[in-house]
Amino acid sequence: MNANEKLWEGSGPKNDIKLVEKALEEDADINMTDGYGKTPLMISCFAGNKKIVKLLLSKSADQFKKDENGRTALFYAAQRGDAEIIKSIFGKLTGAQRISLIGIRDINGEDAAEYAEGFGKKDAAKMITEEKLSIKNSG
Repeated sequence: MNANEKLWEGSGPKNDIKLVEKALEEDADINMTDGYGKTPLMISCFAGNKKIVKLLLSKSADQFKKDENGRTALFYAAQRGDAEIIKSIFGKLTGAQRISLIGIRDINGEDAAEYAEGFGKKDAAKMITEEKLSIKNSG
């Protein structure tokens, strides 16, 4: 199995942080995409792999990369309704970067908060909306 295959396997179906670490040591492409434009970060967010999400972000995974539907990793964290992963995605981003990320709309015209609402994840939607408002009010 090559480094990129290890990264896919570890970040998605296997939820194997050691395999992900090994793949990254072997120079796997952290921002590679599958046939739908999804990255390992998106897959890990969707699967709820908190430790792997944090690891990928610490290694500069691109939070702004969009899949074929115009969705970022934030959409997948929002769909899952996982507050810890959402916080990790916002992590070290500046206020302006967070506003930019929150403002991304998919091909249906939804932002991540609206996308979360569509899956019944009201707490995640509220968290994202409040993040946006707190940044705008502090600036």
